[in-house]
Amino acid sequence: MSGQKKKRTKKKRMRSYRKLKQFLWAFGMAGLGLGVLMLGWFGIHGRWDLAAWGLVYILVSIILLSLRNIIAALDRKRKTRHRMYS
Repeated sequence: MSGQKKKRTKKKRMRSYRKLKQFLWAFGMAGLGLGVLMLGWFGIHGRWDLAAWGLVYILVSIILLSLRNIIAALDRKRKTRHRMYS
């Protein structure tokens, strides 16, 4: 043995927002489906106060899905910038 230790280098971990994007997609699509069902079902039966809650679910799901798209775009931009400088 030469007595020299091999120098360990730490790999820089890249943060990925994959799980957050999956979470936002899942809850966004579930809210969208539930909102459409509530709006349709209670709209047919004339319960407009409950059908309005379906509209609220749809609006919240649109916000969640748009947040997911923003995070995905920022993540793509960060990955391309990282590849360019490494």
